[in-house]
Amino acid sequence: MTAILVNRAFKPHHELDALSDIPLEPSDYCSKWVPKLWHIEQGERGYRKACMAEIARVTSISKNTINTWGSDFSDCPSHVKQSLRMADIINTIRELIQLPPNMFSEDE
Repeated sequence: MTAILVNRAFKPHHELDALSDIPLEPSDYCSKWVPKLWHIEQGERGYRKACMAEIARVTSISKNTINTWGSDFSDCPSHVKQSLRMADIINTIRELIQLPPNMFSEDE
């Protein structure tokens, strides 16, 4: 007997699958990750610059472009919010399982 595959909509099997569909605002991403990764708290000198650098790092979008999104980055494109959600998930997983920083380095 041959199995027939039925085209069904993907149903999340894990909380992360459902979370990945929810866009993440740049200001929310920054408030969570910039203090941890850049050691600069919101309101401190250099915080916005660190936000722009972090957003550029995870999206490959230039800092000049990011700077045009407004003081709170509210004018960013929707695809950036999806990318930030994915970066948030990756950062969270990295934090939880404590991957060594050079795990995927070709220098080894």
